[in-house]
Amino acid sequence: MRIILSDDHAMVKEGIRSWLEAASGMEIIALAATGKESLEAVRTMKPDVLVQDIRLPDMSGIEVVRQLRKESSSQALKILALSGSEQFSVRSILLAGANGYCSKEESRETLLEAVRWVSEREEEYISPLAVKQYEASGEAIRKAGLTELELRIASLLKEPNGDIAELLNLSEKTVRNYLSGIYTKLRATSRFEAIKWAERYGVLESIDASQKH
Repeated sequence: MRIILSDDHAMVKEGIRSWLEAASGMEIIALAATGKESLEAVRTMKPDVLVQDIRLPDMSGIEVVRQLRKESSSQALKILALSGSEQFSVRSILLAGANGYCSKEESRETLLEAVRWVSEREEEYISPLAVKQYEASGEAIRKAGLTELELRIASLLKEPNGDIAELLNLSEKTVRNYLSGIYTKLRATSRFEAIKWAERYGVLESIDASQKH
């Protein structure tokens, strides 16, 4: 199994690298520390699995996943997303196109299980420490009745409407209309209350500088 490992923290990256290289059948073919390096490495090296940290200095790992899933040459690539906390929405990570999510707080054995799972199976993988957040957010989204696009907009509530519109290729008027519907579904009387809901269920994301024009 040929793996690219992307993480901007050198000590963490070396620790994960040693775990993976000690495992049977796993080979680290490239390391990355930024989103740009991840994209270039995948396009050049054609790995079987990308182990991708979510928090990076230039763009989020979620955006890396989205960009790769738009490229036909990366459709067979298996992606395991990592983060040091569940402040990122596991649901958003999987909707972006990742095959699985593993918390960095998990054990070596769990990380290796996660890598093998995404490599060998079609079902998504969620590590034990992240399951509670995933299930809670899923139940809240079902109760609210949010569509996939509404959820995407809700995840960007901290951003200006103009930036949301540009990212999602919508007009600002359309974004405002969607926001009105989202507030109604969440029974929120203001954007502030909707943001609190999104924070509670780990839905919030941010737009990276690389995505703004």
